[in-house]
Amino acid sequence: MDNKTVLITGTSSGIGHELAKQFAELGFRVIATSRNLETIEALTSDFIHPFKLDITNDDDIENLTDFLKSEKIKIDILINNAGYGLMGPAAETSTEKYKEVFETNFFGQIKVTQAALPFIPKNKESRIVNIGSISGVLTTPFASPYCSSKAAFNSFSDALRMELRPFKIKVVSVQPGAIKSRFGKNAARETTDALKTTSMYKDYEEIIARRAEASQERATDVEVFVKKLIKAILRNKPPALFRAGKLSFIASFLKKCLPEKLLDKILTKVFGF
Repeated sequence: MDNKTVLITGTSSGIGHELAKQFAELGFRVIATSRNLETIEALTSDFIHPFKLDITNDDDIENLTDFLKSEKIKIDILINNAGYGLMGPAAETSTEKYKEVFETNFFGQIKVTQAALPFIPKNKESRIVNIGSISGVLTTPFASPYCSSKAAFNSFSDALRMELRPFKIKVVSVQPGAIKSRFGKNAARETTDALKTTSMYKDYEEIIARRAEASQERATDVEVFVKKLIKAILRNKPPALFRAGKLSFIASFLKKCLPEKLLDKILTKVFGF
């Protein structure tokens, strides 16, 4: 797949940032996007083209399609990676906050996919890679906004994979476990801001904040994770589902094998209440 183009959303940090670097090192042309260009300017090179893209902004998506048309670019690999982490009590997190999370983690991903599809060649080398989360499989306390959005995105990926099969475009659903990034700190900040002063969970505020950063405890190095992921993406027959990173396998095993009441008891104990 030499001289191919990769479009990656959410490259300001974490998995997206590392994907851009490693694909460029392999000689791919990378269109690295972020809603804030300043966060990705340092990525600029002969192989990496930074592009401003807020996936929740229709004007930005239209600008992207105009750019692809004007430059006559074909997207060989689309990686939907942009994400937004928010934790909080399911019964108290406002519907507006839920909508914000879903706009990025679900609806924005769909918009980018639909906009990019006309530029993706219908052949066996084309890939759409959706970075979901194992949190979309195993729901944990105080993580309903994030987990539910990722569960929806995992489901979207499954449908897309089956529906694009006649066109030979491969869809890879990625469900990482705990990967080192700024996700925990960003989610903790959003969670603290969202928690109501009158919340019945006020006594659990510290526990909720710890939940936001739990994914960073002994997390897998992002470089290691991305190297494995790229290897899987570039296989002649890439996997329909790719899981890697701390807890990615044990979480799916627990969800599949344990009775709900026992699983509830374990998870509430793990998260300290």
